[in-house]
Amino acid sequence: MLYYHKESQREMTVSNVTYENANADVTGLQPGQVALRITSGVFTGELIRVQVLRVEEDISGDGNVDQLNLKTTGAVINPDNTVKLTAGGRAMECPAKVDSILVAAISEGTVDPLVRQAEVTEECIYRMLNLAVAMQAWESIPSAG
Repeated sequence: MLYYHKESQREMTVSNVTYENANADVTGLQPGQVALRITSGVFTGELIRVQVLRVEEDISGDGNVDQLNLKTTGAVINPDNTVKLTAGGRAMECPAKVDSILVAAISEGTVDPLVRQAEVTEECIYRMLNLAVAMQAWESIPSAG
């Protein structure tokens, strides 16, 4: 699990990477999307987009929502919200990850969905940066054909 602390209202730390909200610098953000600028560490200056969407699920089939799923995706983007490509032409996007929360846990007070949303957002930034570094390393290996 990643831990973070707020250093100010706008800047947070993930491991040795810091970032700040950059929504004002990106056009075309869709509902559930947030833009963040990396301010130190790997990819300093780059824009990362994280999107968190919710999906409600009735697992028992009784007509009541039993589980909330947070679907999180990330990408390295341009200021117009288009996804950047690696030197080899691959989109710098990380695959979706789904995090499930039982409604029972919410009603018991053991899970706060807004806190979990903040956590999955932060985790997505870390995953996106790991993937971007790995993609660059992969493309540095000569191709066999």
